[in-house]
Amino acid sequence: MVETSRVAKWFLYAGVFNALFAVLITIPMVIPDNTAAEDLLRLAFAVAFFPGLYIIMGYLGFLIIGVAGSVAWGAAYYIVGATGKNETSKGLAMAHLLLATIGIYGAATFFFAGGYLGGIARLTGVVRTVEDAMALITWTVMPRMLFIAIAIMGSLIGVINLLKTARSKTA
Repeated sequence: MVETSRVAKWFLYAGVFNALFAVLITIPMVIPDNTAAEDLLRLAFAVAFFPGLYIIMGYLGFLIIGVAGSVAWGAAYYIVGATGKNETSKGLAMAHLLLATIGIYGAATFFFAGGYLGGIARLTGVVRTVEDAMALITWTVMPRMLFIAIAIMGSLIGVINLLKTARSKTA
């Protein structure tokens, strides 16, 4: 067993770390670039060419689930603790945090990889059509779905843990 306030802190720290990481990965997208199209700093232009939009989808998902979601889970654990339920399962809380974090980082990575490769391929003329670009990035679909499933499992474990804690007889 672990104190709910401690678990709340874990999630708040994860949210802060994720926010700092989001700032780091934003930098290449906002720096102007005047070099060759193959440069990593061409992200801003890659987004304009579908499937480059997957970069934005992964980034927004990371902000919503990774940053805001971590903070919201921290608040949920804090609120349950404030009702007098001061202890929760350490194993379930750790599984929740680890699975949710691994899931969101993995899903965002594969969204980014597909968007970057497809967008740059369209931008440089390597592929001419959306269908060709989609064929180029199909390898990112299954890992992305696997990581989304891992994140969902982590969240379900969190829901179970919170419900178990809220229904516990100890005060």
